[in-house]
Amino acid sequence: MGMEKQKKHPLEQEMRRYRRFRTRIPFKFYIIKYENVNLTPIKGKAGEGIVTNLSLGGFEFAADLHLPVGMELRVDLVLSEDDRLQCRGRVSRFDRTSQRYSYGFVFAELSAANREKISTYIAGRLALEGKITSYLKNLRGSPLVRA
Repeated sequence: MGMEKQKKHPLEQEMRRYRRFRTRIPFKFYIIKYENVNLTPIKGKAGEGIVTNLSLGGFEFAADLHLPVGMELRVDLVLSEDDRLQCRGRVSRFDRTSQRYSYGFVFAELSAANREKISTYIAGRLALEGKITSYLKNLRGSPLVRA
């Protein structure tokens, strides 16, 4: 018998684990740690960026500061009046585009409540675009959808 392919998570796509959704959300980030570098002079100071796409695994953002890959951040992201997302993660990718820097950010841990906030935000954005049906079909079987 041949080996069976493992079934993918409903939101998996190509190389990324979760499908990403374009957005534009201003947010603040705080540097936590980077290797063994003494960050005392900048710890607790907020940087600002703009989330350009969002998924359940992380997001892409643009910022004016140069942040090295591997730097750990705490982010404060306001998805709506009622939903504020505070979490930790690390810079996973860096790219220089014109006058700004572009980054990948991977969530270190995402609570069930924060996963729900992101999923609700994405579903709301898709509903506005008239694409909610295909999103909900992709979520069928996902632990985010309650029967």
